[in-house]
Amino acid sequence: MPNHVENIIALKGDERKIREMLEAIKNDDYGLGTVDFNKIIPMPESLNIEAGSRTDRRLKAYSDFIDVDINRTLV
Repeated sequence: MPNHVENIIALKGDERKIREMLEAIKNDDYGLGTVDFNKIIPMPESLNIEAGSRTDRRLKAYSDFIDVDINRTLV
């Protein structure tokens, strides 16, 4: 499943200040008109969940646990 979001934001005010703000929060790889939310509020380290085989194994273990618990409840 895709993991993308598109938001359209309209800004009104002093054009110079708006430009400065947009320059400060832009994603450096994509340029003006994009937003790097980590430049506004950095993501807490506790939410920096790695992706990969360790995560996959933990998700499977959790899923297996839930399946066992549900089956025990249904019996």
